[in-house]
Amino acid sequence: SDEVNIYTGRHSFDYVSKATELSEEAATECPHVSIDASRLSKVESGKITMIATERGVGVCAPEHLVAQGDVIVNTSGPLSLPKVIEASGDIEIRSGAALKLSGVSFSASGYLCLSGESLLIDGASHVRSGGASSSGKASMLLEASTSLENKGNVSSEGGDLAIDVGSLENSQKLA
Repeated sequence: SDEVNIYTGRHSFDYVSKATELSEEAATECPHVSIDASRLSKVESGKITMIATERGVGVCAPEHLVAQGDVIVNTSGPLSLPKVIEASGDIEIRSGAALKLSGVSFSASGYLCLSGESLLIDGASHVRSGGASSSGKASMLLEASTSLENKGNVSSEGGDLAIDVGSLENSQKLA
């Protein structure tokens, strides 16, 4: 298909503009995970969007996400990351909790953003961006409100690497 769009939480969705509007209504009970695609081995599409808007609710992603365009995963809660993300466009991963990359391979031809409360990239992980996005952002953004610990291979090819973290510990490639 051209697009896979999964939106969960208390909001309304406009199918024409693809805009979401959050509801003012407070949730009395929230599930721990609102998107659970962990039983899927692979999701492949032109563009993949997975957004969980409910406060503190997480996403379990499938093993592989492959897009001929962009991959966007955004949750205010915990995120169980896929092992492989390949995108001919941009990759944007945002979580309100800690992001722990363990043995992952993320490759974007364009912009790549990893944002969480903290970021931990283990020694078996490879994260690569190929160049600046069409919106003029740096090739890669690593963002954490507390800390970034990198033991993996992080490479921003053809563009700038922007790091916005409280503290940085780096023992491997961060370029």
